[in-house]
Amino acid sequence: GIVTATYSDRYALQDGSGSYSGIWVVGTGVTLGDDVTVEGVVDNLSDLLTITQSAVTVNSSGNTLPEAEVLTTLTLQDDSWEGVLATATGTCTAAANNYNEWTIDDGSGALLVDDLGYEFGQEVVDGIYTVTSPVYYSYGAFKLIPMSSDYVGLADACSVVTCDAPPAAACIGNELLTYPPEGSCSDGACSYAATNADCGDTATCTDGANGSMCVDDSVDPCADVVCEAPPADTCDGNAALSYPAVGSCDATGAC
Repeated sequence: GIVTATYSDRYALQDGSGSYSGIWVVGTGVTLGDDVTVEGVVDNLSDLLTITQSAVTVNSSGNTLPEAEVLTTLTLQDDSWEGVLATATGTCTAAANNYNEWTIDDGSGALLVDDLGYEFGQEVVDGIYTVTSPVYYSYGAFKLIPMSSDYVGLADACSVVTCDAPPAAACIGNELLTYPPEGSCSDGACSYAATNADCGDTATCTDGANGSMCVDDSVDPCADVVCEAPPADTCDGNAALSYPAVGSCDATGAC
């Protein structure tokens, strides 16, 4: 069979494709893509069908791996898929526990992702991830055990992004440029559709401490404003930062 994954003291071996085409081997001396013949004892070690290797012959190297079986997070949790290279995509429903196991679920059932080969450590609850490895079983649960960062990652970069931080309003000449409170996400990047509004002949687009806005030319924005509530004194490194008791009012009515 073809070696589809290697770990510190074991590897997965697959002959062909589909269910019942894979098996785990406790042993070393092989490389990913090797076509090998294994001698050893077959047993259910902790309920995982395994060959304990006594000898291995490498027939050829650099072989193409079988295509990973695309399975649901529930379907692959079956003895028939043990040792078979599989891939599943689902939403992270729980971040890593004390054993560095986290879960993904495509709606069919929760599946553990284990750090036997690689500790991902970047999962975010509600993020959508794709994980690939031979199907493993330990401590009463089926799981995927990716070998490296090449075998686990975001399937949807926008699943971990919240687009709720639009740019500030700005004045472009006498037009006020504004953005909606929520934007859209593409490839993990947020964008916000801008709206231009002309302040007209009786108002002036003005930048101030309260942001940019159209200010009515016929109204004094500071008429009823009293600037007598300065920020508290504070430290900036080893420098004392203090404010006067009375401040000034800007063109938008902000102190």
